[in-house]
Amino acid sequence: MKIENINIVLPDKVIYGSMVILEGKIVKIRKLSNENPDHPFYILPGMIDPHVHLRDPGFPEKETVETGTIAALHGGVTTVFDMPNTSPPTTTKEALEEKFEIFEKGAKCNWKIFVGATKDNLDFLKSLDRNDTRIAGIKVYLGSSTGNLLLEEESYLTEICNIAREKNFIVAVHAEMEKILKKAKEEFKGDLKDPACHSVLRPKEAVIEGAKFAIDLCRRTKARIHICHVSAEEEIALIKAAKKELPLTCEITPNHLFLSTDDYAKLGNKIKCNPPVRDKKNAKDCMAHLGDKSINMIGTDHAPHTLAEKEKPYEEAPSGIPGLETALPLLLKAYQEKKMSLTDIANRYSRKAARFWNLNKGEIREGKDADFIVIDMSKDWVIKKENLKTKCGWSPYEGLSVKGKLRQVYIEGKNVLTIKN
Repeated sequence: MKIENINIVLPDKVIYGSMVILEGKIVKIRKLSNENPDHPFYILPGMIDPHVHLRDPGFPEKETVETGTIAALHGGVTTVFDMPNTSPPTTTKEALEEKFEIFEKGAKCNWKIFVGATKDNLDFLKSLDRNDTRIAGIKVYLGSSTGNLLLEEESYLTEICNIAREKNFIVAVHAEMEKILKKAKEEFKGDLKDPACHSVLRPKEAVIEGAKFAIDLCRRTKARIHICHVSAEEEIALIKAAKKELPLTCEITPNHLFLSTDDYAKLGNKIKCNPPVRDKKNAKDCMAHLGDKSINMIGTDHAPHTLAEKEKPYEEAPSGIPGLETALPLLLKAYQEKKMSLTDIANRYSRKAARFWNLNKGEIREGKDADFIVIDMSKDWVIKKENLKTKCGWSPYEGLSVKGKLRQVYIEGKNVLTIKN
């Protein structure tokens, strides 16, 4: 297959030219000229999302592997890494085998699975096959979140990191410190009926201390640690400094770039997530850190819940926001507003994850797998719930006008999705 006369987003620049695909690989890229902004079609690598919750098994009313990976494709995502807080949680050999089977039968895109760490499953973690490419790594929760995988004890966390280092597994950390969350709850005197209290009950001090703890773990054990969904400028600054000497990476969600505490008034529990959204200045500072390369990756933390659950009173409503279909449109909106470049999007939402997990994907380069997407940059459109493929069927970004429409998705050279409207 040969695609001609199109803009191609490379890791360091955008060119206008052609691309040849053979047996699922990119075999030739030819430059005709520099980027042609008058030509609306662009090729980008398929996005790689290192943080999703597809809720399968256990919560088919929220999402399934099939519906979640279809949603991924409609968001230009060709690879997803699923988290372990399902039912049963992915913390035993039996649960992992069950999840492998579900993904092998239902997934419409590439995938990997994180296993969860608990105080009781160290032997299981030790038994994992270091060469099993279906395993993304080990997930630990320093603070309570959706599910029951909280793990605070330093001795266990150290042992888990040692196991991961020996097997060359990545340790993904939800780095909100539980002791600070507990203290904030004890000291809170406000109104628990107002969803805005969520950002007070889970203060930025929790992620700042969580980052310090994760950095110390990384320094002592030399394990490859990945800090999930960073949300505070001060947290990112700590990670930026530590990355100079440690095998440490981090990701940010679009929610922490494009939402703020101002949005609680309109959206309420729809933007309740862990860690919570913060003020507008913090979101702006985080976007700046994305631009200065402090943040390695973008991960959506796609966490669907039913609308009925989100409409419950604050204390009963679960935390989590769906995001697989809206992340790329939001990033393209930031590109149109000159807040980031197309190479920034390709690198942070694809290439860096591919490099970190040693995938032969994530960039438009000769020899790489032909996982790529085609975008029509001239198309204006509006995010509408009736067009979403996620089973939960809603988004906090509904009604937002964006520019840049996904037209085609390819995995290993095969056209797996075409969108015409």
